[in-house]
Amino acid sequence: MSIDLTAPPWLLSKCSLWIERLQMGEWDVQIKLALVLNEDPECRGTAEAYPDISLGRIELRADIEDNAEGETTLVHELLHIKHGRIDDVINRVLEPQINVPTPMVKSVYRLALEPFIDSLSKALVKLAKEEP
Repeated sequence: MSIDLTAPPWLLSKCSLWIERLQMGEWDVQIKLALVLNEDPECRGTAEAYPDISLGRIELRADIEDNAEGETTLVHELLHIKHGRIDDVINRVLEPQINVPTPMVKSVYRLALEPFIDSLSKALVKLAKEEP
């Protein structure tokens, strides 16, 4: 028995809707499903941004559902892509100027960024549900 890892139509539709809402029309966003992400069964999604070419790749767990949690996960990953240009500046310009090992800088930055992206994605999905 094979498992279908094709992104379902509802997910692609929501992705298009949120790309519009987040004003990310210049980005080419690709979605892929996987059984396990980053060898972590708790991980629901990952995102990679290539800001030089406006390409974003999202990988979501195959069991994502068409509900508020699934939508929040999608928005969370889209926000990481939208934030990719800022991340790129930090990686290329700021990191080389800091006299601290790069893994430590990335770890501290991620500790600050992740809760921000998480709370923002939850707030945006909640606000969207309240729209008339």
